[in-house]
Amino acid sequence: MMIFFFNEWGSDILVTLYFFMEISCDDDIVGICESNLNIGVEKWQILSSCLQFGAGPEDIKYLLEGIFVLYKLSRNHAKLRKQIYAKINRLHSSTLLSINKQNNKTNTLHKTKDKELNDDMVWSFFFRENGVHIENGSEVDLDIRCHTKNASLSFSKSENNIFREHSYFVTHKIFTKSEWCQYSLIPEEWLIEISFMKFNLPNFIRVRDVEITGEFVQALKGVGISELDEDIQQATKFLISTQHFDGSWLQSEISDRKYHATVCAVGALLDHNYKYRRHSNNIIS
Repeated sequence: MMIFFFNEWGSDILVTLYFFMEISCDDDIVGICESNLNIGVEKWQILSSCLQFGAGPEDIKYLLEGIFVLYKLSRNHAKLRKQIYAKINRLHSSTLLSINKQNNKTNTLHKTKDKELNDDMVWSFFFRENGVHIENGSEVDLDIRCHTKNASLSFSKSENNIFREHSYFVTHKIFTKSEWCQYSLIPEEWLIEISFMKFNLPNFIRVRDVEITGEFVQALKGVGISELDEDIQQATKFLISTQHFDGSWLQSEISDRKYHATVCAVGALLDHNYKYRRHSNNIIS
């Protein structure tokens, strides 16, 4: 089961371990992440030594996560990178970012679903970090789309999947701007997002949503909210109380949901070592 899971989620695991290693201020945690990351990289390079015949757009996206980590660790990856770039040049941009599925960009700005925008934020980050230019995938393009979506942030308590994606929109904005919390952001530039998360966090704790609660806590701390904040304290207690004996969260869920919940919770509970505070560089305030 674990081998099968790594085969499917290996790239994401490498990225998670890399960012946890970079953001943690606990030497023991850094050492654990580094050790497991090195093991994972060796395995991933064997599994992904070359681009498989028939690899599609989703395969390319996940491979770019792994390539990103190899680059950061100064590992040899020239052959695979060259194959991936050649494949990207043969793919239509509509298969790589959802905004390019429609020809009329102006209309698309108002019709993009939260999940599509959330995915585009994440994948655009890895395209850019790997030096790949994708139509409508620049940071400026994403800022415009996020500004449009920001105006529709809801402050009414809800529990449906659409609202969860609305919440992920807020956290993904913060995570991509801070390079997954390696840098802290200026609180005054994120007042709407802070208000949204502070308003909705108690409700996600109430419905025992580990994933959103974890992401909200990590995002709030990333935009300057103190760990002593009452809402963050309550969320931290909730996350600690719901951890299973094996260290995971959502033990009864399927593997990928359990994995994601565990990543969200651990990210929230880590003591962060921010490199420095940076402006978000939004083109629209």
